[in-house]
Amino acid sequence: MISLKSNFISLSLTVLIGATLITTACKKEKRQVTDPVKTLLGGWNAVPVEANYERRLYFGSDGSFMTAFTYHNNGDVSITSFSGTYFIKGDSLKVTIKETSEQHGNSPAVKTQSNIQLYEKATYSINGSFLMLNYITYPADGPVLTQIKFTRELPD
Repeated sequence: MISLKSNFISLSLTVLIGATLITTACKKEKRQVTDPVKTLLGGWNAVPVEANYERRLYFGSDGSFMTAFTYHNNGDVSITSFSGTYFIKGDSLKVTIKETSEQHGNSPAVKTQSNIQLYEKATYSINGSFLMLNYITYPADGPVLTQIKFTRELPD
């Protein structure tokens, strides 16, 4: 009886050690998960750059959002900016504008409070240093799927 019990213990230990070796050897390498919000953070410039016109976006780590449109016309500069918040769910992007600021030339900026959606039904994708925004616009003839491409701003 004693030899049968010791054989069972030896066999059990051998199976346990073998199973442990197999499971540790076959462990999959953990992939680093990239938080999509972190990849969106920072400044972005619209491309291609148009003569006399610039468009920039900024996504803050605190959920803040800002976009600015700068137009140069015969030495005068007009800047329209929107600031607010953004929220991401999957590849969907929801931007809510809380304040609009407009400044023409040397005139003081005029600020207006608001609560409007920017980039209706927007989705986004990032490929390397490029951000693609897809959203709905409403020209005179009805809703149109619109796409804008941005490149990441390099830090100073």
